[in-house]
Amino acid sequence: MGNEISYPLKPFMIEANKDTFWETSLRIINRMSAKMLQLNADPHFFTEVFQDLKNQRESEANLDPARCAHNPPHFTAPVCKIGQEVKSHAET
Repeated sequence: MGNEISYPLKPFMIEANKDTFWETSLRIINRMSAKMLQLNADPHFFTEVFQDLKNQRESEANLDPARCAHNPPHFTAPVCKIGQEVKSHAET
């Protein structure tokens, strides 16, 4: 098993960036572990986060990809996230 206890790492890590991968992973774990534990322990918090995720999905599904400043012209699926710059209709 080695490194691949819960999810295979090979698609995400190459030898050249192994240290960067683990440093980034540990930063995310350190920053988010308290919230992950709270998700498991607090039903109200879980409901809030779940609703936020549903709202995010719905807002992205309704986003016009042509208006997203971060989409290349040939891209058909929206990649804009809430808070990113969106082009005005005049720019599209």
